[in-house]
Amino acid sequence: MNAAVPDYYSFVVSKYPYEVTVGDLKLRLGQQGEDAKNYIVDFIYNRLNHRYVEPLMHIPCEKKSGFLMMASACLLIETLQSLYEGRNRTETGDGGPSFERFFSREEQYFPDFTDARVNFYSNIRCGILHQAETKGGYRILRDYSALLNIENRTIEANRFLAALKDCLDNYIKKLRASDCDPELWKLAKDKVDFICENCKS
Repeated sequence: MNAAVPDYYSFVVSKYPYEVTVGDLKLRLGQQGEDAKNYIVDFIYNRLNHRYVEPLMHIPCEKKSGFLMMASACLLIETLQSLYEGRNRTETGDGGPSFERFFSREEQYFPDFTDARVNFYSNIRCGILHQAETKGGYRILRDYSALLNIENRTIEANRFLAALKDCLDNYIKKLRASDCDPELWKLAKDKVDFICENCKS
């Protein structure tokens, strides 16, 4: 006789563009083959893109908030990094280094963000998420100027979010082609399994 299905398997983890439950993911995590893999990759993309990118790209210009865009971007950076590393959470003391690893890997999209003068984690991420303000004299702009101007201490939110969307798209592309990098796929599955387990009451 099969064991009863755990209650948390009915927990809905995504509703766009179709409903995905913990049970749906657990089933695919236990399967091999392209169908199961594509289901999980689609879940990752839809969950992250629909939560952190697309809604902010379709707000009318006069109602956009650069701070809201950057707060969402910081959440997505941390999530993407946890997928790359197969982590359940960012350990105490690893927040700054985690962002440094992200910007180092994604240098093609975020040139100069590893420069010590930027200190993105402290000046932007922690400033916005903890105190709703930037630190270190940094300003968030929405004027389509340079993505980063270290001397003037500015970050352009529209360009930042667009670059982050490119990072997400590139990650999804690498996942779909991950036969050549099984470790990338394994770590992504580990993270998705953590997402499922975190739905337990």
